[in-house]
Amino acid sequence: EGVPRTFKEICAVSRISKKEIGQCFKLILKALETSVDLITTGDFMSRFCSNLG
Repeated sequence: EGVPRTFKEICAVSRISKKEIGQCFKLILKALETSVDLITTGDFMSRFCSNLG
């Protein structure tokens, strides 16, 4: 949905270690021969603010 998720959030849902998710992430990027755009704090702000209330 265009909302970035942190590895920590993915770990909480999947019960897989951050290290393993990071390794899989790198393998997927390599297999797809692509890169990821730099994520800024602004990308997370609207979600975090809505969680506050």
